[in-house]
Amino acid sequence: MIKFKARVKFLQLNNFPLPKSPFSLDFDMIFKGRNIKNFGIEQDKGDFGITGSLSQNKEQFVTSIKRSISPILNPSKPSFNMTGTINTIDLKLFEEFIKEVKLIEGMVDLSIKADCQKGVFDTSKSIINIHMKKLTLKKILLLKR
Repeated sequence: MIKFKARVKFLQLNNFPLPKSPFSLDFDMIFKGRNIKNFGIEQDKGDFGITGSLSQNKEQFVTSIKRSISPILNPSKPSFNMTGTINTIDLKLFEEFIKEVKLIEGMVDLSIKADCQKGVFDTSKSIINIHMKKLTLKKILLLKR
């Protein structure tokens, strides 16, 4: 088994159009893996998990992801299953992004399921659910013609 803790920093890419100001987020993450291989038969699965949260507020970006993975014989055609959640994402952290879509504030929870076999996602089993709550929209003045 392997296990490590890390502080992960998300940085804005310079060529991404939004936001115009510097943007970064720090996460505390723990990775645990077992039986991950680059040899063997496809049924000989390993697994790993990622847990963590936002460094500045442990109640936000609460992350729990579990993944089983077949031996990585061909990196361009992986086989894996994944489930997970990322909860309590405060949209105020993305102020420069949300103002472009006329939001003031809100919270988002994500749940993720993915099934990929030999590099092909099964679209009937691969789903991202987005639950938005406590949204506050900007008032927009509509002009009558």
